[in-house]
Amino acid sequence: MEARPRPTPDPVTPELPPLPPLLPATLARQGTGRLRVLLVDDSRTMRESARSLLEDAGCQLILASTGFEALCQVALQRPHLVFMDIAMPELDGFAACALIRASARYGHTPVVLVSANDGRLERARAELAGAQRYILKPFRKADLLAAIRELVLPAEGPELAAPAQEQESPAEHPEGEDDTGGDDDGARAAG
Repeated sequence: MEARPRPTPDPVTPELPPLPPLLPATLARQGTGRLRVLLVDDSRTMRESARSLLEDAGCQLILASTGFEALCQVALQRPHLVFMDIAMPELDGFAACALIRASARYGHTPVVLVSANDGRLERARAELAGAQRYILKPFRKADLLAAIRELVLPAEGPELAAPAQEQESPAEHPEGEDDTGGDDDGARAAG
């Protein structure tokens, strides 16, 4: 029997550890215990590919196939993060992102626009629409998890607490709790 060489890790794509099984206290207060992620893409193949990656990471996945469905799901499900394709019929990802980000009620929801095109124009349009990130298709698990870590998990403040505060009484929100969070508007460098 011939010994097979062991695959060497890709030095450009570091392996990220899985998301923690118990997410921040805010999620527990909301009664979910899992991060709600909305994935919007008109391609069934892309939705299924991302579904397996995100569910394996412990996320509760919400799926939509159009920009209009995305707006409805944001209002109904109140996701913690949205991954949205830019090229969709009727209402594209740029317009749907801009509507979400302009909303007084849902504007705190981070939106990551996803595209197969790495052009400057698309990146500029994504920034103008209010997207916090722009990642390329086919996406990698590391890209998705990095966006979650950077945009949602460290926040533990207004981004996650906003939906729960509408239903909580002051007694459920201890005074010593830190509700500050950073917001990083940088985009992933193409590589």
